[in-house]
Amino acid sequence: MDFSIINELIEKYTQKACLIIEEKSKDYSYPLKNKDLLKKIVLALINDCYLSFDEKGIYA
Repeated sequence: MDFSIINELIEKYTQKACLIIEEKSKDYSYPLKNKDLLKKIVLALINDCYLSFDEKGIYA
């Protein structure tokens, strides 16, 4: 199994989360700026099945 695709998707989701928090920080106080913590949150969401790697999830 090629884990590089999954790692790329996790990085993509982490980067997107960082961008969203940076944008929302302009209007609200969001102290969360640590990329390692964001990655852990993304992994927790995947583990809890809020995000998935089904065909729609990969291409959406």
